[in-house]
Amino acid sequence: MKKKLCLVIIIAIAISLMSPAISFADSPITSTKFYTAYLDIDVVAKASEMTNIDSETIKYLSDPEYPLDIKAAVINAIGWEIEGKDNAARYADFIFEKSLDDLDLDAVPAHDLFCIGYLMVMDKYFEPERAIPVLEKACEAFPASFTAAMITALAKAQAAVMNADEWGKAWTLVEDVIQNENLELDMRQEAVDIILDYMALYKDYARQQQDTSPDYILDKPVTVIKDNSYQITISFSSPVTDKPITLTYFRIMPDDTDEIHYANFYNELRKRTNVKLSFIDVPEDVMLQKLNIMAAAGDTPDLIEFPWQRYPGFAEKMAEMDIIIEMDELINEAAPNLCEILELVPQVKNMIISDYDGHIYQIPGIDLRGGIVNTGPVIRGDLLKKYGLSVPKTIDEWETMLTVFRDNEDGIVPLSFDLSVLENSSAFIGAFGIPFGFGVRDGKVFYGPVEESYKDFAAVFSRWYEKGLIDPEFLVLNDSQLKEKVNSGKIGAFIVDAESLKESIDALKSIDASIELIPVQYPIMQNYNTLNVFPCTPAITEYGIAISSRNNYPAESMKWIDYAYSEEGYRLFNFGIEEPAFEPVIKLKNAGSGNLPKLPDVPGYKADTCITGYDYQEQKTSVRLWSAPAGGNNPSVMPPVSLTREEDGKLAAAMESVTFLIKEAFARFVVGDLPSDDFNWCIEKAKYPVDHAVEIMQAAFDRYNNLHSAKLRVNGKNIETDTKPCVFIEGEMLVPIRFVIEGLGGSVAWNDKNKIVTGIWNDTVITMKLNSKEVIVDYEPKTANTEITAINKRTYVPASFIQEVFGVTVQWNEKTRVVNIISN
Repeated sequence: MKKKLCLVIIIAIAISLMSPAISFADSPITSTKFYTAYLDIDVVAKASEMTNIDSETIKYLSDPEYPLDIKAAVINAIGWEIEGKDNAARYADFIFEKSLDDLDLDAVPAHDLFCIGYLMVMDKYFEPERAIPVLEKACEAFPASFTAAMITALAKAQAAVMNADEWGKAWTLVEDVIQNENLELDMRQEAVDIILDYMALYKDYARQQQDTSPDYILDKPVTVIKDNSYQITISFSSPVTDKPITLTYFRIMPDDTDEIHYANFYNELRKRTNVKLSFIDVPEDVMLQKLNIMAAAGDTPDLIEFPWQRYPGFAEKMAEMDIIIEMDELINEAAPNLCEILELVPQVKNMIISDYDGHIYQIPGIDLRGGIVNTGPVIRGDLLKKYGLSVPKTIDEWETMLTVFRDNEDGIVPLSFDLSVLENSSAFIGAFGIPFGFGVRDGKVFYGPVEESYKDFAAVFSRWYEKGLIDPEFLVLNDSQLKEKVNSGKIGAFIVDAESLKESIDALKSIDASIELIPVQYPIMQNYNTLNVFPCTPAITEYGIAISSRNNYPAESMKWIDYAYSEEGYRLFNFGIEEPAFEPVIKLKNAGSGNLPKLPDVPGYKADTCITGYDYQEQKTSVRLWSAPAGGNNPSVMPPVSLTREEDGKLAAAMESVTFLIKEAFARFVVGDLPSDDFNWCIEKAKYPVDHAVEIMQAAFDRYNNLHSAKLRVNGKNIETDTKPCVFIEGEMLVPIRFVIEGLGGSVAWNDKNKIVTGIWNDTVITMKLNSKEVIVDYEPKTANTEITAINKRTYVPASFIQEVFGVTVQWNEKTRVVNIISN
C-alpha cells in the first residue's frame, strides 16, 4: 500500500510539472492511446467519454461475435486514473456474479479472459503483474491474434519499465510481436502506428558499459586561476574509496557517435577515483517520466543527473518524499574543493541553494567566468575602410553608416538579421535601456516592450526599413538563409553568434581575401541608460547531480562529485585524457578541434570555452565586446531567478497572448502595415496582463536578491554586518538601520519593551516602531514608503527614507551587489 501511495503522489507531481501537452503518466499502458484510430465506431466513441464501464458496454465486450481489436479499443478508450479503477471487478460481477479473486480462469471464455485481463492492467497500471497471467491465458486461446499478443506485450512492457534494469525489454517485447509472422494483423494499421510511435522511445535503453581495473591518483595540491576575479586553491589528496565501488548513474542518453569517446573518458575517471558507473541512459524528452517511474518502484539510481533547474520545486519534493537527500552536511564533510568555491564565490552557493528552504539538493556545473554574451552585431570592415568610416557606436552613427552602404554598394543589403535572433540578443534595443523581455531598473522589474522607449526603438527600425537600410526579407529570414546571404558577400552588417562567425570569415575570404568582418559593441543612445545585456554573475548548468536516498555510498558519492571541482578533475573534464602542456583551443559541446576529443558535457568545473573555444581572434573579440557591462547602475536584463510552479503557470498564462501581440505589432509597424496609433494601442493593450507578470517576476527577483550575498559600504568603507546588508520587498530596498547609522558615525538605541528604535546622526534624530510606517524625525511625524520591519533580529528601513531624512546618497549596484551610502 505504501508503494502505491508513493506512486500516486509522485505521478501527481510529474503532472503538475510537465507541460500542458503532457497530461498523463508516461508508460506503455497509459501512453498508447490507439483507440483514437477507432473513433468512427460508436461504441468506442461512447467509451472515450466514460469514467467507469457500464452494463451496456460490458455486454458488448462479453459478446464473442464482436472483433477483438474493437474490444481492445473500447477498453483503451475508457482509460485509466492515477488512483486506479475497478472496471475489471465490475465486469466479473456483472457477467459471472463473482469477484475477481473467486473467478476460475480455466472456466472463463477466452474473449472474457482477454477483456478482464486488459481491464485489470488499465485499472491498476502500477500493478501489471496481476493482469499478465490472465492475458497470457487469453493469448493461448487466440494464438494467431495480433491484438491479443500486442496487448499482452504492452502489459509485460509496463512491468518491465517498473524495473530500471529492464527498460530495454519494453521495446523487445513489442518488437517480437511485430516480427512474429504467425500472427494475423487483426488491428488497424493506424492503431499499430500509434503504439509503435510511443514504444520506439524504449528502443535504445539497453546499453552495456565497459569494465576496466581501478587505479589511484596521487596527492597534488594546486592553484587554479579562472580570471582576474577568482583565485582558488584546490586539491584532491586521495582516491574516493580504498575499495572499488559501483554506482548507478541516471543521465541523458549520449549520441551514438560519442560512445567510444565517452567510454574512454569514464574509464579514465574510474581509474582515478576507484568508482565505476553503471549508466542508465534516458532520452531527454522522457527523463522526468522515467525518473518518477523508477522512484515509484523504489529503484532510484545512486546518482541522478537531471535538469533540476527546468522544474522549480521538483528537487525539494523529491527530498521531502525521501527520494533524494539534502547535501549540505555531505558537502562540508566530503567535498573540500566544492567548499572552497562556495566560500570564495558565495554567489555560486546562493544560486545552488533552494529558494524554498535554503538547502542544497543537487550540484550543477559551475562556470566562474561571469556573464557571457555570444550574439551581437558584425560589420564588413573592408567597407568601413573603403568609405573612410569609423566603427559606429551610437544609433545615429549606425544610420549614417547604413546609408553610405545603401547609396554606394549595389547588391549589398545594409543591415540584415534573423528576427528571432534580434529579439533574443538585445542588440539595438539595448541602446534604449530596455530588453525585449523582462529587465531591472533601480531594483524594480519592468517589461521592455511596454516601456515608452520601446516605441522609440520601433520607430527607428520603421524609419530604417522605409529608407531601405534593412533587409526587406527580415520577417521571413531564418538562420540558414541569413548565413547564405552573409557568406555570399551580400550583407554589409548583420547580427550573428560567435560560433558562426568562423564559417562566414572562411566563406568570404574564399571570395575575396580583402573582405574583413569586424565585431562591434552593442549600439548606444545615451551611455547612462544603455542596457546591461547580461548580469555579470557566475553561471550554473541546467543539469545537476543529486544523490539518491537509496545510495549506500553517500560520502563516497559526494567525494566523486567533488573530484570534478579539483584541479585534476578540472583538467580531465575539460581537456580529456591526453592533457596538453599548453592551454588549448577547446570545444566541449562540439566535435573536438585538433587532437582534442569531444568530452561529455557533465556537471563540473568548466573551462573558459566561450573565449578559448574559438579559433579566430574575431570570435574572441566579439564575445568580449558584446559581454562588456554598460555601467553598474544602468538597467539590466533579469538575472537567473527561480519561479515556483504556481508562479510559472500564472506567468505563462499572463504572457501567452502578450508575446504574440507585441511581436506581430512590431513586425507590422516596421514594414508600414500598422499605423502609429494602432501600434501604440497594441502596446497599451498589453500593459494590463504585463502588470500581473511583472508582479510575479518582481517577487522572484526579490527572492533572488535576498538569497544572494551583497555588501554594505558607507563612505567608501566596507561595513561588517551580522545580517543581510539589504533586502528587497516589493521592489523596495531596505537596509539594516543600525549598521548604516553606526557606519556614518552615529548611534542607535533599542527599546525592546515597546519595539522602538532610535537613531542619531549629524544632529538628526529618528524614532521608528516595528511594523509601522509612521516615523518621528526631529520630533515631526513622517511616513515611510514601506513598514519598518525586523529580519534576523535587526531593524530594516527603506533606503529611500534613509536618503530623505539624513540627506545621504544611497546607491545599489546590481553588478557588484554593493549598497553604497555616501554622506553629502
